[in-house]
Amino acid sequence: MEKEKLKQEIEKGKKWVAKKKQIIPAKDFKVMQGHFDDIKDFVMDKGFFLIKIYKETNEIGAAYVDNESFEIQYEVRGKTAQEIYNIIFNELSLKIRLDHAAYLGKELKKAEYALQNNEEYLQE
Repeated sequence: MEKEKLKQEIEKGKKWVAKKKQIIPAKDFKVMQGHFDDIKDFVMDKGFFLIKIYKETNEIGAAYVDNESFEIQYEVRGKTAQEIYNIIFNELSLKIRLDHAAYLGKELKKAEYALQNNEEYLQE
């Protein structure tokens, strides 16, 4: 959406609001179109996570697998996505790409939802 169009929407009452304050576009405001090429933009981390739910203990598990050995290095378990995410990024200080972190957050939240609603969970 171009700046002029956004200004028109704001004037029509379709405002951007945060913390009860109207947010206005900066003078150099611009909109960038998202894109991702599965081949060009993909970069492999040193490992990956396998996520599953444990209905018997009402927990989510995120197992970290090494890309070279294909061995599970550890598993983090918790009741919520936030609990697991906190351990992975704050206590283990695991360095992974931002898009992988976003994917991990999305999958953990899906697993949490499935667990809370007694549904099956299948990782994408």
